[in-house]
Amino acid sequence: MIALLLALALTQGGGPSLEASVDEERVSVGEDLLYTLRAVSHSRHPMHVSIAPFTGLEIVSRSERSEVSLGADPTRTTVLEVRLRAVRPGRWQLGPARAVQGSDTVEAAAIVVDVTANRAATASTLSPRLRRLLDQARPPSGG
Repeated sequence: MIALLLALALTQGGGPSLEASVDEERVSVGEDLLYTLRAVSHSRHPMHVSIAPFTGLEIVSRSERSEVSLGADPTRTTVLEVRLRAVRPGRWQLGPARAVQGSDTVEAAAIVVDVTANRAATASTLSPRLRRLLDQARPPSGG
């Protein structure tokens, strides 16, 4: 019985490992960033990855792919990439993220992204009347 349990544990492999990253930790309103979630397991069983809903950023695109390597040491790798666009200035949390494979669950800590106001985006949100007034104003004198 113990030999059967040991053999079962060896064929299923260890639980997944999970890593979350972003290509930019500081962006301006209107700019994009790429959030990548990479889960790796030494098991052939399917894996499900999920992320907490995003605030202050909108999803532009999302792609998910899985690769399975069979052999003496089976490996399953799942990569989730989400391209996000900064919508509002602030300090926004991406995640936490979770990977579930069978009875194993792992979490990756949240990543904080700083979004600064974009002068061009702010000017475009002004009322047309105020924008005309600013365009007609003389620049301040030096000194």
